[in-house]
Amino acid sequence: MVNSHLFPPSWGVPPEMQTRDYRTLPGGYGHGSGTLAKWIVTKMDEDSQNGCCNFPPAWGEPPTEQKSADSEQLPLGYGTGPAPLAAWIRAKAKELGGYNDAEIDDMSSA
Repeated sequence: MVNSHLFPPSWGVPPEMQTRDYRTLPGGYGHGSGTLAKWIVTKMDEDSQNGCCNFPPAWGEPPTEQKSADSEQLPLGYGTGPAPLAAWIRAKAKELGGYNDAEIDDMSSA
């Protein structure tokens, strides 16, 4: 069973039934099953459609001071935003999600 505290509370409880595969999860949520990956993608898509963006709770609050007016593609499928936010996402994914640069780049281009 997956710990639901790893995900934004608004997402509810992750699926209990999991496949036995192991992969890099989208959004910086670490590694887990394909079932969990599909659930995360669905929840991230719902967030995007609702005009919001939820990061893994373990990451803490994103930087509030954005010194860049330029918008760029954010890593891990988080849409577009300022460069300081992109750097924060990349750093948190590596530090707390166990991602390496290649995984972040692969997930960002997917």
